[in-house]
Amino acid sequence: MEQHWLADEPIAPNHLAALLGDDFCGDWEPPAETRIEVLDTFGWSIWHSGALLCRSSNKTLTLYSHNGSVQAWTEAPRSARFWWQLPEGELRDTLKPVTELWSFNPVASFYQRRQTVNIRNEDGKTVARLQHTTCSTSHKAHCSLVALQGYKHSFSRISRRLAEAETIAVSPLAEHAWLTACATPRKIDKLPHFGIDAQQSAESAVRQMIRAMLEQARLFEPGILEDTDTEFLHQYRVSIRKARSLVTLMGKVLSLDAKTTLKQCFKQLVGPTGELRDMDVFLLAKDHYTALLPGGFEAGLDELFAEASKDRRRALKRVRKWMRSERYQQVINDLDTTLSSPAQLQSKKAAKPVATLLEKNAHKSFQRIKSLGSSIDKYTPDNEIHALRIECKKMRYLMEYFIEILPEKPTMKFVKSLKKLQDVLGDFNDYAVQQNFLRQYTDSHTSSAALSAATGGMIAVLHQLHLQARQQVEAAFAGFNSAEVESTFSAIFAGETRGQEK
Repeated sequence: MEQHWLADEPIAPNHLAALLGDDFCGDWEPPAETRIEVLDTFGWSIWHSGALLCRSSNKTLTLYSHNGSVQAWTEAPRSARFWWQLPEGELRDTLKPVTELWSFNPVASFYQRRQTVNIRNEDGKTVARLQHTTCSTSHKAHCSLVALQGYKHSFSRISRRLAEAETIAVSPLAEHAWLTACATPRKIDKLPHFGIDAQQSAESAVRQMIRAMLEQARLFEPGILEDTDTEFLHQYRVSIRKARSLVTLMGKVLSLDAKTTLKQCFKQLVGPTGELRDMDVFLLAKDHYTALLPGGFEAGLDELFAEASKDRRRALKRVRKWMRSERYQQVINDLDTTLSSPAQLQSKKAAKPVATLLEKNAHKSFQRIKSLGSSIDKYTPDNEIHALRIECKKMRYLMEYFIEILPEKPTMKFVKSLKKLQDVLGDFNDYAVQQNFLRQYTDSHTSSAALSAATGGMIAVLHQLHLQARQQVEAAFAGFNSAEVESTFSAIFAGETRGQEK
């Protein structure tokens, strides 16, 4: 049995004695002090999952739940910053879906002072132990009472007395006081929230949304420059790509000058980062590529990835130079100037409620997807399947952009169906892209016989996977092009859009 409390202040021995009463007494052991580091991803995904990852001075990694109980632990070197760098076990398995490709790094640190209090009854028998823990960043104390076997009744009496004390409050978030005293958890929402209104003019809403996307992209700049992990560049590019896509999808509400400036600026921002992202994607897939080939290709693969690592370092250097340049700052300034200017409302569409224009564009996009998909057969050229993939991506972006003014349940159900189709189309495209990347990479580098054999083998395997994915496209579209999905889409716009009466 175990019980946790959060005391408003450290409990002095005489105070504890008064709380325990005459029939119990507490023997305090000498205190032990430890430096604790709190580790988390950039978006605090571990904390938001309901856990707290701590590293003590002896390099032990411990995952606590928010009530202070231990979920998992392991020994790991300080250089371990990703789930795959941890020893196999419960902690690694737990962190994998939570952190994904993000690294976990120190976000806070404090000194923890812990004392054990052995609580004895009138016969001198130890019936329970109290862990009294204080933290250098908080005036509160975390108390954990643990029962000893055979003394359940005594534990209940002690627990009740402590819980009834005015200075001690039961808290399911015992660690929260420590953490918020030294850091404020950040959250990066997978679905955006822009604070727009359904009745807001379309141009005003689009400007507001693009500005928010640019601000989010810029949050990732320090991580790119410091090369904290590859996700910073990836999320930076995703944010810019979504902003560019919104300009394309809803661009008719903007003036020609504004639309042209935005497209040009976004292209300039991400252009110099493309090579670095290609290298990141390739190097992250090392285990995948290795698993594709039978034994005997190890030397060629090692050479290939060693060369790619060198190229990545050079590409990173160029990206850093670009992001620190005056030209980069000028592009940012041009975007700020364009987006901060008031809505010009130069067209009828610009002045319409954003929900009205959204519905029209969503129906157009849905019809284009059905038209492109219905024409696919075994003779359809790859570029037409690619066009379907792009249209699906635009449609998904559109629905996710405006989720805050759409009915959530049918919208997310529709997006889920769309994502299933996207996943198949994405695999088909990825295998083609990977083949082209390997061909171009080997053509531009001096290759040994071992390296040529390894890349040739990978290209052959990827070609077969590409053909298999091609065969799945028709079935995937048939699953999407159903009466159920049609009904779900219709339900999105059938009633009241949030904030808008139909």
